[in-house]
Amino acid sequence: MKTKYKVTIAVVVVVVVIGGIIGVALMNGDDTSDMRTVVLSPVTLVQDVSFTGHLQSKQEALLGFEFSGVLSSMNVAVGDSVEVGQVLATLDTRAMNLDLAKAQADKSGAQEEAYLTWQNAERAVLDTQAEQARTVELKRQVVRDAKTQLDQYKDVWQQKVREDGDEAYSTQAVYQNILASETAYHAAQQALKVAEKSALKANSTSRASADVTNTRYLNTTQTAPSVAGLSSLEVLEEMANVKLSKSKILAPFAGTITNVAHEKSEFAAAGSAIMTLQTDKDLEMIANVPETDAFKLAMGQKASVTLDAFPNEEDWEAEVVAIAPAARVIEGLPTYEVTLRFVKADERLKPGLSSNILVHAQEKKDVFAIPRRAIISQDDRRFVRVIGEDEFIAEKEVTTGLLGSDGKIEIVSGLGDGDEVIISNTNGSR
Repeated sequence: MKTKYKVTIAVVVVVVVIGGIIGVALMNGDDTSDMRTVVLSPVTLVQDVSFTGHLQSKQEALLGFEFSGVLSSMNVAVGDSVEVGQVLATLDTRAMNLDLAKAQADKSGAQEEAYLTWQNAERAVLDTQAEQARTVELKRQVVRDAKTQLDQYKDVWQQKVREDGDEAYSTQAVYQNILASETAYHAAQQALKVAEKSALKANSTSRASADVTNTRYLNTTQTAPSVAGLSSLEVLEEMANVKLSKSKILAPFAGTITNVAHEKSEFAAAGSAIMTLQTDKDLEMIANVPETDAFKLAMGQKASVTLDAFPNEEDWEAEVVAIAPAARVIEGLPTYEVTLRFVKADERLKPGLSSNILVHAQEKKDVFAIPRRAIISQDDRRFVRVIGEDEFIAEKEVTTGLLGSDGKIEIVSGLGDGDEVIISNTNGSR
């Protein structure tokens, strides 16, 4: 009787404990009958990035003149297709032709004047040389005359010495003449040396002057960078030629005229665009993508594109070909310019069309993924609630990875195939 009493009490205790556990479970919301769950199995997870953009030509040029003038012709209109090198517009060249003629006349006149100056300088060299030669010759003749005079007095003196002796008055008188002749002879020699030096200096000066005029003349006939001076006349002529050559706008590439800002006979200011030329092939899409999405993009990623102008058309395939290395702030938001290119050309596509772009940024196959709302963050932990085999709820800490465009997030670790993850209660509680 005593043993049966103990067994009965043990059974009662077990029943009470089990009832308490069930009660606590019910109080904690662990009734699994009203919970939404998902059973894990391998899936393909895709992360798409969507944004808008617009089509623009791969190559665009704002065309104008380098010099101001009046349009003498406008050969194209908006919508015209042009070829490389085609003449699109021209300026009135009458004033330019006059500038060129004046430059050529100035150059020719300057060349003629410089040539005559050079020839006159050469003649002056010859005249100077001749004049200095005459002067030196005259000085040499004075020397010769003084020497002859001295020799004659010496001969007379020697004769007097023989006839009258050294001390004779007549002999002494002749000797005084010798002394005077020697002085005159030495003076004539000194004057000759001075004249020769003067002649060398005068000839050198006239030669240098002639060489300068020759250089000036040469400067009017050549434009080598090392030649200074009047070569500027050649520069002026060349500038006039260049200006004349710039009187036409030639198409730098084949394309379509998309804008014309001037008409024939209107004044075109230097540097102002009078027309716009764009390529009508190889169109690109340009989009400003917020930084949070831009960092998900990479070169070569494929994209699907729809155009507002063709709402019923199929998607166009495109590819990311450029991502700006630096951000631009647009309306306070850092954005990156992204360029995409169509895989196939389509004649219906035109610059300026708006586009809706969906880039397939990342794709992972055979991964586990659950709705992002099933992730519970608490302190530094991230965990989910799962239903075990005994129908009780347990918590499992997880590591997450790629966030898909459908709101599901990759589970890198913590869960396995077949795990039943609680998403939410049917009444909305978690």
